Amino acid sequence: MKRIIAALIIAVLILSMAACGKGGDLGSAKEANGEPAVSPEDLVSTYNKMLEEAKKPNELMEFAAANIKNLNKEQATDIIGALLSRLEAEEYEYNEKLYSDSMQELMFKYFSSGFDKEKIKLVQEQDIKLLLEELTAGGYKILAEENCFSAIVDYGAVKNFYDYISDELKDYVEIMSLRYEQYVSVDNVQLTWDRAIERIIKAEEYIKKYDSKAREEMIQEVYTGYLMEYLGGMDNMPAFDYDTEMLFDGMLEIYSSTIEKHSNTYIAAILKEYLSLLEQEAFIYTEAVQDYIMNINETVARVIE
Repeated sequence: MKRIIAALIIAVLILSMAACGKGGDLGSAKEANGEPAVSPEDLVSTYNKMLEEAKKPNELMEFAAANIKNLNKEQATDIIGALLSRLEAEEYEYNEKLYSDSMQELMFKYFSSGFDKEKIKLVQEQDIKLLLEELTAGGYKILAEENCFSAIVDYGAVKNFYDYISDELKDYVEIMSLRYEQYVSVDNVQLTWDRAIERIIKAEEYIKKYDSKAREEMIQEVYTGYLMEYLGGMDNMPAFDYDTEMLFDGMLEIYSSTIEKHSNTYIAAILKEYLSLLEQEAFIYTEAVQDYIMNINETVARVIE
């Protein structure tokens, strides 16, 4: 009798396991067969719902990292593109929180020698600790410059998804990752005038190569910003002498070399106009020169057309 009961129990267990394999836990069955537990379409739908619900960037990043391998290239490009758009849009809002006097004081208290992600665990104020964890896990990096801490989009974080996204989005990430080179070393490369023109050429090549409505406006904005810095100089790389307002001697050679090396580019056409204006103004930073630089977006629109 005991043997019969034992046999019945074993039979029931085998039938139960078979039933689970066929219809109970479909996700496990699909994963066992090398299939995703949820369809790519459902994953994209879930992600879009998270966007609509204004989920935090770190939640979006976590979802993307866990599920991107189950998406095709177009779907993966769409969700990472949407993630970047969210990061870019919320950069200002996060900095509003960081820029408060009390927040800056505490940041200098814990990160007086520069921001170190590993030191977040030492922060005793829970609200600040959670904010910093949210930022660093969500695709931002903390930048310390000019006695101020700020958050910037960490485009390098997206490079973990390069195997899944389009070449267009990869090129976009590469261009955008160079935005802050005048403040920090990127990949151990400091910004120089040669490096500055490389940024401009990369952005220009993107504009010519791709017709990405989703990212075209941002790239043109960055391209315009690069041009303004290249023509007018930057704090740590001035083009004009602050005392005399004269163009530094070496700049004329730099601009002429750029025209020669990149003759069939927008920047070459813009530099020819700019040098003509500088010559008229005796190479002094006059109001006319300043107006040309400040309204470079109008020149860009005209040259591109």
